[in-house]
Amino acid sequence: MISFVLSMRVAFFALLALASVPAVSAQVFQYERSLYSSGGYYKYTETGDLAVRAQAWGAVRYPGLHEMPQGTRLSTLLSLAGGPNLIERRRQDERTLVVRFYHTGAEGEMRLVFEQSMTNELSALQQDPVLQEGDVLVVDSVVRLGYTWRDYVPIASGLISAAVLVVQLLK
Repeated sequence: MISFVLSMRVAFFALLALASVPAVSAQVFQYERSLYSSGGYYKYTETGDLAVRAQAWGAVRYPGLHEMPQGTRLSTLLSLAGGPNLIERRRQDERTLVVRFYHTGAEGEMRLVFEQSMTNELSALQQDPVLQEGDVLVVDSVVRLGYTWRDYVPIASGLISAAVLVVQLLK
């Protein structure tokens, strides 16, 4: 009786293991790959709408794949992605935001369509192209740190120490 129960358990777990193995492995496309990345999948369409899938990456609040109605413009994608992720900066620091927009061709090659750089400001986009399937928006944010009084203190203390040493040597 114990061997029968044991064999039934083994058979059950064997069937469970076989059921969890996928029967067919499918090719993973670029938009499916973004579903499994660290970004999210955002759907802004209703059932039956013609949809366009575009990706937003970089310094945006909601990176990932965004599914929007056909005819949506780049500025809308940037807004739906949460806009640039602006971290606090000090007054003397310089922030440069670079917005790049790529169209993906039929063969999968990416072509730069739009690029705009903004320093210490947020301004309206110069162009507002209509999104196509597979487009990619990349927002880069670079902060160049400026100098503060704390950066000058080690230099000043070194100069003062050198001056005291020279005075002590001349005595």
